[in-house]
Amino acid sequence: FVSLKIASSASLYSIKAENIPIAVPPAVLCNAFINFDIRKQWDTTLRKMEVLESIDANTDVLHMVYNVQQLGITYDVVVFCWKYTLAEDRYVVAFRSTVKEYKPAGTVVFRRKIKPVGFLIQPNPAGPTS
Repeated sequence: FVSLKIASSASLYSIKAENIPIAVPPAVLCNAFINFDIRKQWDTTLRKMEVLESIDANTDVLHMVYNVQQLGITYDVVVFCWKYTLAEDRYVVAFRSTVKEYKPAGTVVFRRKIKPVGFLIQPNPAGPTS
C-alpha cells in the first residue's frame, strides 16, 4: 500500500496498484497519475515531471526523470499522456513513449521507452472498500 495526502484536503488515501477495488475517489486517483506533487508521494523514484507540450485539453507530452537509488540508475522517458473524462467519476489515463524527439537525452541519464499503458478509473460498483 502507498499512502498519499492531498495538500488541499485533510484526507489520507491509500493506493494499491493492482486490479483490486480501493477506497479512493476516482478523481483523486486520476489526479495521482498526472499531478507531479501528488505522484512523487507514491512514485518514490520519480524526480522530475514537466510538460514539454500541451497538444490539446486531453493530451500532453511529458518529460519524466527517474532515479532508482538502490541500483544507481537514472533514466528519463518522454511520453504522450492522455487523460479523458468518460462520464461522471469515470476516467482513462494512458501513456506511451513518443516517436518524435521532443527533448534530447541527457548525458547523465539514459532514455527509456515505455510500451502503451492505460488505466480505467471508475467507482467500485460494489461500493467503497476499506
